[in-house]
Amino acid sequence: YLDDMEAARVEVFPDLPVIVGSRLIDPNYYLINASDVHEAQLDPAVHYCRFGWKEHRRPNIYFDVGWYMETNPDLQRLRVNPLVHYLVSGEPRGRRPVPYFDPVWYAETYAVPAGWSPLAHFLENRRSQTVSPTPLFDVAWYVEQHREELGTNRDPFAHYLQIGTTRDVNPSPGFNAAWYRRRHLGRPSRMFRHMLQPERDNPLVHYLRSEYL
Repeated sequence: YLDDMEAARVEVFPDLPVIVGSRLIDPNYYLINASDVHEAQLDPAVHYCRFGWKEHRRPNIYFDVGWYMETNPDLQRLRVNPLVHYLVSGEPRGRRPVPYFDPVWYAETYAVPAGWSPLAHFLENRRSQTVSPTPLFDVAWYVEQHREELGTNRDPFAHYLQIGTTRDVNPSPGFNAAWYRRRHLGRPSRMFRHMLQPERDNPLVHYLRSEYL
């Protein structure tokens, strides 16, 4: 595998069948966030295997290459595709692809069938508004609270990531976002709110990052 990855002119990568079969490449998300790939009419999976992971491009909204490499330092030594590492080694050991997706909890809570990646199962069902990526996000409660804003066929947690970054919106009755922001993040001034980022400034994401080992 490593020899093939290091070959300068390899066109068919050993990880391509694994990536395609995993259902973890979201073509729409990848192309929307990679206009160069779209304009060149390249296949998202092939591009990701050949260039994307090295450029820290996300294959979907719930896999952060930079975060995963940072929290799994053996990847620096192995020099392999992080998404393949996650599928083969990380997910079975409960390693998170982003701070806010817990594969072990998810698989147990939603009885993910054998052979399914918990993350792939979540991606397949996230717009149903019945599944949550983390026990700290009460999807039924959140949908009830924000039904009018959400509408149908929309991922509730993706909605929370955005609005919870700039507003003190609770992800569940058991997590007080306003208190956490005051205690650990501080309240940003209005003129800087447009600069806030979900991965850094969302109270729940900040908490999940801080408690993860």
